[in-house]
Amino acid sequence: MMAPTLPEESTAPLTYKMWKAYNAQATAPDILAEKAQPEEKSTLTPATGASRIEILDPKTIEIPIFTDIDQVTGQIVSELGPFKLLNTVSAGAPSSVSRFILRMDLVPLEANVQRAVTGKSSVNYYHGGDPKDEIIALLSLAAGVRLKAGQPNRYFFKDDDPLGKVLHTSNQGDPRPPLRANPPIIARYSSSFCLNDFQQKLMSFINLDPQMASALMLSARCYQIGLWRSEEDPQYAWLSLVSAVECAANYHCKQKTNVVTALKDGMPGLYELLKQKDDPESEWFENVADHLKGLTGATKKFVDFLVEFWPDSPGTTAPHGDRKRFEYAWTPASGQSRKEWKQLLGKDLRWVYSWRSKYLHAGIAFPPPMLKPPMRLGGVWEERPIALAMSVGDNCWNAQDTPMLLHTFEHIVRGSLIKWWGKAVAIKP
Repeated sequence: MMAPTLPEESTAPLTYKMWKAYNAQATAPDILAEKAQPEEKSTLTPATGASRIEILDPKTIEIPIFTDIDQVTGQIVSELGPFKLLNTVSAGAPSSVSRFILRMDLVPLEANVQRAVTGKSSVNYYHGGDPKDEIIALLSLAAGVRLKAGQPNRYFFKDDDPLGKVLHTSNQGDPRPPLRANPPIIARYSSSFCLNDFQQKLMSFINLDPQMASALMLSARCYQIGLWRSEEDPQYAWLSLVSAVECAANYHCKQKTNVVTALKDGMPGLYELLKQKDDPESEWFENVADHLKGLTGATKKFVDFLVEFWPDSPGTTAPHGDRKRFEYAWTPASGQSRKEWKQLLGKDLRWVYSWRSKYLHAGIAFPPPMLKPPMRLGGVWEERPIALAMSVGDNCWNAQDTPMLLHTFEHIVRGSLIKWWGKAVAIKP
């Protein structure tokens, strides 16, 4: 079969390429019209009666989608290119029952194997999933809910039964939605959502620059996995959510950063120590900063991205004057300049990135105060650890070193990524 070639979009996600090819097919049907007829069709193995696929060449497949949300309403049957989201009307059923179905038309694409043949791998945008995982990751990010795709279970073949065939061709089982902790770690979590509320957001994905689409997809996949694992493994959720920001920041902050400025912002303590040895404008100081740029640059990009796309408040405020004890400073306090407020944000975010690095490179886990479920105090969820300090065995953590709870950071990450996504769509020519 002849497939459309999309060289200018070679780095884009498969979902993006399929969507573009589907749209091209809709406007020029002959592009994908050539189709070799299969010589054989499905047969039954006499011993077991199970389906044995001699040639598996479906036109459309259906995939069950799983979530811990009890009630999913609405459905999307148009405007998403090769994708449709069909409601199973299964509210009240166990979470092992899919809440909606992803129907996906399979659009053939040319596979670029040139690099693999020549011995050069290309993994810059690999996230471990396929198109069904990609579109559901985007929906998970847009809606802020736990979603995962199962295995295809219905296949529609060309010139075949219009009702499709129920087939199980994978040796992998379907995902089991995690049980929520009681009290929940992600406190502000909906019990229902409507698919149609996020149709416009999903439709905007195809209007992105291909490289931006790839960066967003990497972020969405990290966010999806982090949110899915948050109740049962908050340590892993912290890592995934930080990675979601890094994927976006690496693309957004492409410009070369001054290494001395990066050192000052990323490691202010070390910067002050080095200042006692030499002038920050000296060649020696710049050489030291340059040697550390692999560490300081990553921290700076992480902090700068979140500060630039800082999300709005979740909408709750403390009913009394104890805000600083347990509520996060989403906006500057009374009498505080915006510059001072951003400096405090930067300090908190550097602590988050520091704990991430300690966990990855030294095995030192995230502090228990940052992993616990939030308390509800005066109608407001605890957003930063309320205790002044905490100890476990010989280890102790001060409040200033544990700046926020996981559900606070989840809100920051999702809100920032949504703003970044929206800005990219708005400025695209």
